[in-house]
Amino acid sequence: MPRWYAQEEALKLALDFFQGDELRASVFLHRYALKDPEGRLLEATPEEMWQRLVQGVTRVEKGATQEFAWLFSDFRFVPGGRILFGLGNWRRSTLFNCYYIPIREDSV
Repeated sequence: MPRWYAQEEALKLALDFFQGDELRASVFLHRYALKDPEGRLLEATPEEMWQRLVQGVTRVEKGATQEFAWLFSDFRFVPGGRILFGLGNWRRSTLFNCYYIPIREDSV
């Protein structure tokens, strides 16, 4: 079973990472940090999220671990929110931020 963080502990770690910026720490913890089915935080810093993203991407792009780790670290590359939330997440969710739906010709 993965280790989870108490809310106070996660907030302290996130605040340390974001150099005291409460807004950034709060947004990260509420929107992008991985949580278990009971809502407990499994990630407290973007570094942990980046590890999850790298593991998810390198399941397909084998042998590119170092490159993706560098790319994600320090927010050099920030994928769309669904990817940040969904890649490597135990929940089944889509990673697409937009969709293409063909429109049939109007009969009016």
